[in-house]
Amino acid sequence: GLVGRAAGSYTILVGGRLLGDRLNVVYKDRVPLESVVDELLPLLVRYQRERTPGEARGDFCHRQGLG
Repeated sequence: GLVGRAAGSYTILVGGRLLGDRLNVVYKDRVPLESVVDELLPLLVRYQRERTPGEARGDFCHRQGLG
């Protein structure tokens, strides 16, 4: 998730579940707008390469201890 903190600054949250039984946790805080993609891309590439079959992004992030 992305949460606006101030003009042009965001908090990136990861690790939550759609069922609502696990909330997101802060992965990166106060990320400038122009750096959001640069911060997320390595995480998404890692998810693509290292996930288990059928593993959701939130479950992957939680299992990896991210955030």
